[in-house]
Amino acid sequence: MRVNRRVSIWKHVRLADGKWRYCRPVLDAKGKIVSDMVMVKVREERHAEGNYVISFYNLGKLIGRRWTFGWRTC
Repeated sequence: MRVNRRVSIWKHVRLADGKWRYCRPVLDAKGKIVSDMVMVKVREERHAEGNYVISFYNLGKLIGRRWTFGWRTC
């Protein structure tokens, strides 16, 4: 059985136009997530609202998604 697992992390935020969008979190020099900072197109923006989402992939197919609210996961 061939196993090829991958995980991606996103933050679901409300943009200035009122629409909700998944954005990539900003990483610091050590590769850690900077709290409440996301990349919107090519700009870094601070968004305190929203939730982090972790997506799990196996062989390129989405196999699960987990929403996180602060330190608590659902």
